[in-house]
Amino acid sequence: MFSADRNYLARGIINLPQVMVLRQVAGSGPCPMQSLARALAIKASTLTGIVDRLIKLGLLKRHTPPSDRRKVIAETTPKGRRILEHISAERKRRFAGMFRTISPSERGAYLAIIEKIAAGTTPPSAHGSP
Repeated sequence: MFSADRNYLARGIINLPQVMVLRQVAGSGPCPMQSLARALAIKASTLTGIVDRLIKLGLLKRHTPPSDRRKVIAETTPKGRRILEHISAERKRRFAGMFRTISPSERGAYLAIIEKIAAGTTPPSAHGSP
């Protein structure tokens, strides 16, 4: 990994909303801006500003397909994918450090509590109820 790519988030080069957009595009692949705004539940004008900044950083690119000039497609660049990989690796490293002093049985108890909380916050339709 290039040292210039190291920890864009911690250094304040990108912010959490920008990371959310970058993750959404990376996860879904090239996608129309309109669909992206809907998926993230943000206004198209807000998304445009975020995407503009990510393009300036070289993390996203935007293009219009010749088959439908009304659409604008956003997609991650190789640099954008590297940045996301680094952010994810850094997050995993920090979590591993937080749990380093906790015994395996304590980790198991913690996981059981988190699973119980998650089950209680799952929407009823996910449990098979109408």
